[in-house]
Amino acid sequence: MGKKMCLLVCLVFLSALLLVSCAAGIFQGTTDTLTEKANGLIEKLKAAIGSITSLDIPTPESSPVEYKEWTQGFLEGASSMIYIPPDDFNQIVGDEKLRYIFCAFVLSFFKPATVTSIEIKDVTEYPDTKYVPFILSDKPNFVENTYFLSLKCTTQDGTETAVQWPMISVGGDFYFFSIDIKETGQGTEVRIYPEPFLPL
Repeated sequence: MGKKMCLLVCLVFLSALLLVSCAAGIFQGTTDTLTEKANGLIEKLKAAIGSITSLDIPTPESSPVEYKEWTQGFLEGASSMIYIPPDDFNQIVGDEKLRYIFCAFVLSFFKPATVTSIEIKDVTEYPDTKYVPFILSDKPNFVENTYFLSLKCTTQDGTETAVQWPMISVGGDFYFFSIDIKETGQGTEVRIYPEPFLPL
Protein backbone atom coordinates (compact mmCIF):
# COMPACT_ATOMS: atom_id res chain seq x y z
CA MET A 1 0.00 0.00 0.00
CA GLY A 2 2.80 2.38 0.90
CA LYS A 3 4.69 1.59 -2.33
CA LYS A 4 1.54 2.16 -4.42
CA MET A 5 0.88 5.48 -2.73
CA CYS A 6 4.48 6.55 -3.26
CA LEU A 7 4.28 5.56 -6.95
CA LEU A 8 1.01 7.50 -7.36
CA VAL A 9 2.53 10.61 -5.78
CA CYS A 10 5.54 10.35 -8.07
CA LEU A 11 3.31 10.02 -11.15
CA VAL A 12 1.25 13.05 -10.14
CA PHE A 13 4.41 15.06 -9.54
CA LEU A 14 5.92 14.06 -12.89
CA SER A 15 2.67 14.88 -14.70
CA ALA A 16 2.53 18.32 -13.10
CA LEU A 17 6.18 18.92 -13.95
CA LEU A 18 5.55 17.93 -17.56
CA LEU A 19 2.57 20.30 -17.83
CA VAL A 20 4.58 23.19 -16.39
CA SER A 21 7.47 22.47 -18.76
CA CYS A 22 5.14 22.35 -21.78
CA ALA A 23 3.46 25.57 -20.77
CA ALA A 24 6.80 27.27 -20.29
CA GLY A 25 7.91 26.02 -23.70
CA ILE A 26 4.77 27.36 -25.37
CA PHE A 27 5.15 30.73 -23.65
CA GLN A 28 8.82 30.95 -24.57
CA GLY A 29 8.00 29.98 -28.14
CA THR A 30 5.40 32.75 -28.35
CA THR A 31 7.84 35.29 -26.94
CA ASP A 32 10.54 34.19 -29.37
CA THR A 33 8.12 34.46 -32.30
CA LEU A 34 7.07 37.98 -31.30
CA THR A 35 10.70 39.05 -30.99
CA GLU A 36 11.48 37.57 -34.40
CA LYS A 37 8.54 39.41 -35.97
CA ALA A 38 9.57 42.62 -34.21
CA ASN A 39 13.17 42.24 -35.43
CA GLY A 40 11.91 41.84 -38.99
CA LEU A 41 9.96 45.08 -38.73
CA ILE A 42 12.87 46.90 -37.13
CA GLU A 43 15.12 45.89 -40.03
CA LYS A 44 12.61 47.51 -42.41
CA LEU A 45 12.51 50.57 -40.18
CA LYS A 46 16.30 50.86 -40.21
CA ALA A 47 16.27 50.63 -44.00
CA ALA A 48 13.67 53.42 -44.10
CA ILE A 49 15.78 55.60 -41.80
CA GLY A 50 18.79 55.09 -44.05
CA SER A 51 16.83 55.99 -47.19
CA ILE A 52 15.44 59.31 -45.93
CA THR A 53 17.15 62.22 -47.69
CA SER A 54 14.98 65.04 -46.36
CA LEU A 55 12.76 65.56 -43.34
CA ASP A 56 10.88 68.40 -45.01
CA ILE A 57 7.45 67.53 -46.37
CA PRO A 58 4.85 69.58 -48.25
CA THR A 59 1.89 70.83 -46.24
CA PRO A 60 -1.70 70.09 -47.28
CA GLU A 61 -2.66 73.72 -46.73
CA SER A 62 -0.03 75.43 -48.91
CA SER A 63 0.90 72.64 -51.34
CA PRO A 64 -2.05 70.23 -51.63
CA VAL A 65 -0.94 68.60 -54.90
CA GLU A 66 2.63 68.03 -53.71
CA TYR A 67 1.35 66.80 -50.35
CA LYS A 68 -0.93 64.24 -52.02
CA GLU A 69 1.99 62.99 -54.13
CA TRP A 70 4.16 62.78 -51.03
CA THR A 71 1.54 60.80 -49.09
CA GLN A 72 1.10 58.34 -51.94
CA GLY A 73 4.84 57.70 -52.11
CA PHE A 74 5.07 57.49 -48.33
CA LEU A 75 2.25 54.93 -48.06
CA GLU A 76 3.55 52.82 -50.92
CA GLY A 77 7.04 52.80 -49.43
CA ALA A 78 5.75 51.89 -45.97
CA SER A 79 3.24 49.25 -47.14
CA SER A 80 5.09 46.45 -45.35
CA MET A 81 5.09 48.41 -42.08
CA ILE A 82 1.63 50.04 -42.16
CA TYR A 83 -1.52 48.01 -42.74
CA ILE A 84 -4.14 49.61 -45.01
CA PRO A 85 -7.27 47.76 -46.17
CA PRO A 86 -6.90 47.64 -49.97
CA ASP A 87 -10.27 49.29 -50.60
CA ASP A 88 -9.33 52.26 -48.39
CA PHE A 89 -6.00 53.22 -49.98
CA ASN A 90 -7.23 55.80 -52.51
CA GLN A 91 -9.38 57.57 -49.93
CA ILE A 92 -6.48 57.80 -47.49
CA VAL A 93 -3.95 59.30 -49.92
CA GLY A 94 -3.67 63.04 -49.26
CA ASP A 95 -5.23 63.00 -45.79
CA GLU A 96 -3.58 65.49 -43.43
CA LYS A 97 -3.47 62.94 -40.57
CA LEU A 98 -0.65 61.08 -42.32
CA ARG A 99 1.68 63.78 -41.01
CA TYR A 100 1.14 62.34 -37.52
CA ILE A 101 2.94 59.10 -38.35
CA PHE A 102 5.77 60.87 -40.16
CA CYS A 103 6.26 63.35 -37.31
CA ALA A 104 6.32 60.50 -34.75
CA PHE A 105 8.91 58.76 -36.95
CA VAL A 106 11.07 61.90 -37.16
CA LEU A 107 10.86 62.72 -33.44
CA SER A 108 11.68 59.14 -32.43
CA PHE A 109 14.51 58.38 -34.84
CA PHE A 110 15.96 61.69 -36.08
CA LYS A 111 15.88 63.95 -33.01
CA PRO A 112 18.20 65.07 -31.48
CA ALA A 113 20.33 63.16 -34.02
CA THR A 114 19.82 60.38 -36.55
CA VAL A 115 19.56 56.90 -35.05
CA THR A 116 22.14 54.47 -36.41
CA SER A 117 21.49 51.45 -34.16
CA ILE A 118 18.25 49.99 -32.75
CA GLU A 119 18.08 47.19 -30.18
CA ILE A 120 14.85 45.60 -28.97
CA LYS A 121 14.96 45.37 -25.18
CA ASP A 122 11.42 44.05 -24.60
CA VAL A 123 8.11 43.24 -26.32
CA THR A 124 5.02 43.87 -24.17
CA GLU A 125 1.39 43.27 -25.03
CA TYR A 126 -1.01 46.16 -24.39
CA PRO A 127 -2.58 46.89 -21.87
CA ASP A 128 0.41 45.68 -19.81
CA THR A 129 2.46 48.53 -21.30
CA LYS A 130 2.05 51.88 -19.56
CA TYR A 131 2.82 55.50 -20.36
CA VAL A 132 3.01 55.32 -24.16
CA PRO A 133 2.69 58.41 -26.39
CA PHE A 134 -0.10 56.90 -28.48
CA ILE A 135 -3.90 56.98 -28.41
CA LEU A 136 -5.25 53.43 -28.14
CA SER A 137 -8.95 53.96 -27.49
CA ASP A 138 -10.24 53.31 -31.02
CA LYS A 139 -8.86 49.93 -32.11
CA PRO A 140 -10.19 48.67 -35.46
CA ASN A 141 -11.90 45.27 -35.47
CA PHE A 142 -9.30 43.83 -37.84
CA VAL A 143 -6.44 44.47 -35.38
CA GLU A 144 -5.96 41.32 -33.31
CA ASN A 145 -3.36 42.38 -30.76
CA THR A 146 -1.40 45.49 -29.84
CA TYR A 147 2.17 45.36 -28.55
CA PHE A 148 4.84 47.88 -27.67
CA LEU A 149 8.53 47.52 -28.40
CA SER A 150 10.96 48.94 -25.88
CA LEU A 151 13.83 50.11 -28.06
CA LYS A 152 17.33 51.25 -27.20
CA CYS A 153 18.45 53.60 -29.94
CA THR A 154 21.96 54.91 -30.49
CA THR A 155 22.47 58.06 -32.53
CA GLN A 156 25.32 59.20 -34.76
CA ASP A 157 27.00 61.01 -31.87
CA GLY A 158 26.77 58.00 -29.55
CA THR A 159 23.78 59.22 -27.54
CA GLU A 160 21.47 56.45 -26.30
CA THR A 161 17.72 57.07 -26.21
CA ALA A 162 14.74 54.93 -25.15
CA VAL A 163 11.78 54.70 -27.51
CA GLN A 164 8.41 53.01 -27.12
CA TRP A 165 7.15 51.97 -30.57
CA PRO A 166 3.92 50.13 -31.41
CA MET A 167 3.43 46.82 -33.18
CA ILE A 168 0.07 45.33 -34.18
CA SER A 169 -1.02 41.99 -35.59
CA VAL A 170 -3.50 41.76 -38.48
CA GLY A 171 -4.39 38.41 -39.99
CA GLY A 172 -1.27 36.83 -38.53
CA ASP A 173 1.03 39.49 -39.99
CA PHE A 174 2.72 42.28 -38.06
CA TYR A 175 2.88 46.02 -38.68
CA PHE A 176 3.68 49.21 -36.78
CA PHE A 177 0.40 50.98 -37.56
CA SER A 178 -2.89 50.60 -39.38
CA ILE A 179 -4.73 53.27 -41.36
CA ASP A 180 -8.32 52.79 -42.48
CA ILE A 181 -11.54 54.61 -43.31
CA LYS A 182 -13.89 54.68 -40.32
CA GLU A 183 -17.64 55.20 -40.56
CA THR A 184 -19.01 57.96 -38.32
CA GLY A 185 -22.48 59.33 -37.75
CA GLN A 186 -21.68 62.24 -40.06
CA GLY A 187 -19.81 60.31 -42.76
CA THR A 188 -16.28 58.88 -42.78
CA GLU A 189 -12.87 59.80 -41.42
CA VAL A 190 -9.33 58.47 -41.56
CA ARG A 191 -8.33 56.46 -38.48
CA ILE A 192 -4.72 55.80 -37.50
CA TYR A 193 -4.07 53.08 -34.93
CA PRO A 194 -2.22 53.46 -32.67
CA GLU A 195 -2.49 57.21 -33.20
CA PRO A 196 0.61 59.22 -32.24
CA PHE A 197 -0.17 61.72 -29.50
CA LEU A 198 1.10 64.67 -31.52
CA PRO A 199 -1.45 67.47 -31.89
CA LEU A 200 -0.43 69.48 -34.95
